[in-house]
Amino acid sequence: MHATRQRSARVAGLLALASLAVALGGCRGTRSAKPPIHPNPNMDNVTRIEAQEPSDFWHDRRGMRPQVEGTVAQNELRDDDHLYRGQIDGAWAATLPAEVPLNAETLERGQERYGIYCTPCHGNAGLANGGIVPTRGTTNPDWAWEVVSLHGDAPRGYAIGQLYDVIANGVRTMPGYAHQIPVEDRWAIATYVRALQVANEVPLDYVPQTVRREQGWQ
Repeated sequence: MHATRQRSARVAGLLALASLAVALGGCRGTRSAKPPIHPNPNMDNVTRIEAQEPSDFWHDRRGMRPQVEGTVAQNELRDDDHLYRGQIDGAWAATLPAEVPLNAETLERGQERYGIYCTPCHGNAGLANGGIVPTRGTTNPDWAWEVVSLHGDAPRGYAIGQLYDVIANGVRTMPGYAHQIPVEDRWAIATYVRALQVANEVPLDYVPQTVRREQGWQ
């Protein structure tokens, strides 16, 4: 008896589904003055505010709401001034942050990134006379671009933290590269720039004989 009732219930359910299918699709191709049946309208007709659209719900009538003051995106906290801003107690840092060790790997990484982002203007040696930008500027005045030598008095006087800041935020006509260069790579480039500056001041007598012979400096 119980099995018979279950079969009857299933048959009734199937008949109901068939009737619904006929009701929804049986009139395809025919014309009707009534609007089409929409089984689930709540997801398609949600009241919402478009971009830049006003809203009377708020006292300032701005539909797009500003972020709550102090909001920090997940994994975006930048509370280490030394690492993220190149400063210690409000002054430019003279040392690298703990996250960036001073070793061969850091210098090699800085040299690689310098070659990508800095060489076009400052040249391989940082003298501002070998990059494609100043070279083109000498042949076409419309492309002229003031490029500063990294061995000038001002850049050589920068603390390592200030070099980092220039890379991140730019200075004068130089744009900032914060969006293109990650934090650790900015420090690596700053370290390599400082190495270029130091190397430019080293007397030739300090260079080993083997290196001088390899470079043809004798």
